[in-house]
Amino acid sequence: MQFSSIAVLCALTCLCRSSYAVDILTRVPDVCKLRCGNGDGDGLYPSGTINQSCVRACHGELSNAPPSPGVRPSGNNRAFILLEPMIYEVGSTGVKITVPAGFVTDYASIPRPLWSLYSPHDQYSRASVIHDYLYWSQLCTRQQADNLFMIAMKESEVPKATRETVYRGVTAFGQSAWDENARQRRAGKPRVVPVQLKNFPPNWSWEMYREKLVRNRVKDPKFSGGEYCALGDTADVPVSPKGHAGSKSAVAPPRGVDVRQRARITRCCLESIDWRAIPANSSPSESS
Repeated sequence: MQFSSIAVLCALTCLCRSSYAVDILTRVPDVCKLRCGNGDGDGLYPSGTINQSCVRACHGELSNAPPSPGVRPSGNNRAFILLEPMIYEVGSTGVKITVPAGFVTDYASIPRPLWSLYSPHDQYSRASVIHDYLYWSQLCTRQQADNLFMIAMKESEVPKATRETVYRGVTAFGQSAWDENARQRRAGKPRVVPVQLKNFPPNWSWEMYREKLVRNRVKDPKFSGGEYCALGDTADVPVSPKGHAGSKSAVAPPRGVDVRQRARITRCCLESIDWRAIPANSSPSESS
């Protein structure tokens, strides 16, 4: 008895949908994780760890972590002028925070006694530039600024324990910095340096250079926008409800099987078929 190609495909589909086949395929190692594991001793990541940004790029997934802008340090290396705009898309919403070129940051404002535990320069540094700008411009509420900071830390792959500790620190003790920034802005002190004045004089701190800018009547540009503020109503990484590139798919995969596993199952089915053995003009009916 000869089966049609449809019957063959149905049989293979049933086989590949079996729990046994799914169990075997879910144990296949992720090639991207193998490729992005640090086994070369280069010191960039601890030996045996996996660079998740590399994994996402390997899978063709969009990463919206804050970028690393070029900076120029002050004479005492404690303040840094952005030499280019820092543009950060929040989640996969298409909504962007733009820190202007010339903005001055000190990265993470970690108290000196804690530097042995949490350096001002770490994986959360890029998120700290965003936070500094939000605290200075004050287009959002302080709570929204803190939540956007947490979102940026998540997208920067800051370890969970670290980001929660840093987040608790800014939420508990950030009010004084917020109030001081508001006072300095009312006093007309700038924090965005015009590009033609970006070079700190040798040995000058930011405080010294800032006083010179005030004497020369340099003022900040007018800050505007703030359409991103509502994304900081929670600390969850937002995704676009309209399927923006990089957002999570609205199509749910079969229960217990993620998208990549489903793709492997489909590939298994197709590769299992001996297409040469299927008659070109087969029909759904049997023939004796």
